[in-house]
Amino acid sequence: MLALLFACTTTDSDTAEDVALEFIDPSQIGEYGVVSRENSITSRDGLTLPLQLWFPSQTPSDSLHKYNDILEGTASDSGSVDCSEKRPVVLFSHGNQGMRFQSFFLTEYLTSHGFIVLAPDHVGNTYADNDEDRKPELIIRRPHDLSDSFDWLLEQDEFQDCIDPDAGFAVIGHSFGGYTALSIAGAFVDTDLTAAFCDEFNAGWLCEHVANIAVEQGAGVHDQSDSRVWASIPMAPAAIETLIGGIGSITVPTLVFGGEYDTSTPVDPVVRPIYDALTQENKKLAIIEKAGHYTFSNACDIVDAYPDCGEDHIALPEAHQLINTTITAFLENERGRPGLDAYLPIDDSRLIWE
Repeated sequence: MLALLFACTTTDSDTAEDVALEFIDPSQIGEYGVVSRENSITSRDGLTLPLQLWFPSQTPSDSLHKYNDILEGTASDSGSVDCSEKRPVVLFSHGNQGMRFQSFFLTEYLTSHGFIVLAPDHVGNTYADNDEDRKPELIIRRPHDLSDSFDWLLEQDEFQDCIDPDAGFAVIGHSFGGYTALSIAGAFVDTDLTAAFCDEFNAGWLCEHVANIAVEQGAGVHDQSDSRVWASIPMAPAAIETLIGGIGSITVPTLVFGGEYDTSTPVDPVVRPIYDALTQENKKLAIIEKAGHYTFSNACDIVDAYPDCGEDHIALPEAHQLINTTITAFLENERGRPGLDAYLPIDDSRLIWE
């Protein structure tokens, strides 16, 4: 990857302070240019994690960034970060055997609205290195990968004027990343309750791996939450069996997405029960009609072999626009930006809202 040399835009101290939020149209791409680059971090576990970073810029280059040197989106390959105001931060967690840039349609869109977005590869669980024997480790480590990514960002000199360390971050995840988004937001693993759930229903993708956690790390509660999370958005979340005892502990605003045609994490019996187990008042469920599991990613741009790419599913540009608009509105509304109630939900028959 081409290393980028950039610095924060020079501003007077007055202009770098938080400014009053004004209405933005979440259904339209934002005003900022988008720059993406690849970094790497060293996690608390001593692992080297590839990290994708997206940031808003007023000076994006004409050269497009190539993810893993093979796939282009709309992000530029270089440009200086715009630190004219404090930037909200979003962390993204990829799915089982996914990759950090798997949903760049969303991460680029959020960045165009001024967000800084980070997405680590969960080493040992990507398309290139998946190891089933590491699932117990990953159940515990995935939320740590996100927290460590935010800590890395806070240490970068070029972002010092962009980030308020006390503002925390929102988290978005797809599939196993949906589990991660719930876990880091407060949904702890209780190995005893998971064992009872797995015995009763004789089902659960990660049942045996949670049992291994009980043996190797001790039975009972394992809490990977980070108090800096201010909103959680699990998209087609997986692994209800891992969090069955802890979902009710989430207190931050939570937007759950599901796909009507999803057979990997079906609305019933996976996504809706996760939503129903949330006990906080500020929660929402959005089901996209004719959407499959991979509709929430750019998988069909990477490998045109998924059933979700077929004509019987919702067209991906349409689905991605619904996702982008809803998530942007949800996050900006939680930040206090006015006038977004009309987009929560969008007046669109393809979106079933609760």
